[in-house]
Amino acid sequence: MEFNEQIEKEFLAIHNKLKNAIENMDDGRDLTLTDIREIEKAMHYIRHIFDFKPPREDSSYYCDYVLGKDGK
Repeated sequence: MEFNEQIEKEFLAIHNKLKNAIENMDDGRDLTLTDIREIEKAMHYIRHIFDFKPPREDSSYYCDYVLGKDGK
């Protein structure tokens, strides 16, 4: 899969938001609601780009996702 410059920039932004959240947790052992929101947005974007799915439709909320083609 080849990424265009826009997708690379979006992944860079996601990386930096996740890095900032980790730094906040590490520095003060603190996690803000903004950090949680940014992590959720990053997960949603990555899940959408790569078509990650729960293993089955009836899977638990806490299950690990799989590649979309394997989640039938």
